[in-house]
Amino acid sequence: MNNIINKEQKFKEFANFWIEDYARKTLKPETVGSYESMLKVINESMGNMSLERIRPQRILDFCNQLSHSEVHIKDVRAKPKCDLMEILTSKNMSRTELSKKSNIAPTTITSVMRGNNVERKTAKAIAKAIGMQIEDLFELQTPRNVSEKTVENYKRLISSILQSAVDGGVLTFNVAKSVVLPKKEDSVNFIYVDDTVTAAEFSEIL
Repeated sequence: MNNIINKEQKFKEFANFWIEDYARKTLKPETVGSYESMLKVINESMGNMSLERIRPQRILDFCNQLSHSEVHIKDVRAKPKCDLMEILTSKNMSRTELSKKSNIAPTTITSVMRGNNVERKTAKAIAKAIGMQIEDLFELQTPRNVSEKTVENYKRLISSILQSAVDGGVLTFNVAKSVVLPKKEDSVNFIYVDDTVTAAEFSEIL
């Protein structure tokens, strides 16, 4: 990994490497699809930060923003309500043909077939490729507050990616492990030794 990535690499670039080099090879397609959707949200907040500049407070700020906002789930609001495989069969269309026509990744198509939620724009592209209205294929969900469990899942994904960088010798410490998420009734303040400490420097303090 050291020959490909270094600590100055942007988080979103390393996350993409992690998806392709690890997730697609070891995880179920629907899990990979879910992670890709989550990373779109994460990358809006910290995707352009270099791995070595990511601090615990930055991760906490992202999680706090996520837990107090509906904006971050706007892209995951379409739930399949029909058997997509039956519809494709009736239209003599294969999964591969649908993927090419809609410009949606095969793993995402598979995820939809298994009943997993997708972004509204993804659902719209699939419906258009099939020749149907989005409302006929998907239940469009209304925004809701993000649960504590969902926020924790986002933090775990960030931690998994950073841990991969540690395991590969790119970073010396996984700063996400030191982030403790407050309960929604708690204060959002985070007590930490020094917010200027980076992932590369943290291990020297211990």
